[in-house]
Amino acid sequence: MTIMVLVVLAAIWAAVLLPPYLQKRRAFHPHASIGDFRNQLAVLQRTGDPYAPAPMRTPTGRAMSRTDAQRRRRDVLATLAASAGLTFLLALLAGGSVWLLHLSVDAALLGYVAMLMQVQQQRQAPARGNVAYLAADRRPSATQQALLRRQAN
Repeated sequence: MTIMVLVVLAAIWAAVLLPPYLQKRRAFHPHASIGDFRNQLAVLQRTGDPYAPAPMRTPTGRAMSRTDAQRRRRDVLATLAASAGLTFLLALLAGGSVWLLHLSVDAALLGYVAMLMQVQQQRQAPARGNVAYLAADRRPSATQQALLRRQAN
């Protein structure tokens, strides 16, 4: 009986003292810092540019093409529109709190349409900026303007 109590106490002490000892040994191991550095680099790569939009991905993990994204947006818009119509009919028939459901679906539909318009405006904004940039390039520089003035006089 006494031996059994000693074995149990030794197991408890080992469970308490062994993890910190192993953790200290792992912390001072030379490869630990390299592994930590790689982990930190992986985290930085995942975060990337906070202002760059992340590419949409399919369930398989591959990046979504532009046509896939357009198809998905069209499907979501159609689903929201159908939900708005259905909840409107249900609200007409049942009334009461179904109107709140209909209004929330309408709000979701309007928010999605606003988001689609914002995405389209952002996509067109760089093109407009490039046109202005090209027009600015066609204007003569200060030295060219000075040469033109000399030639005109």
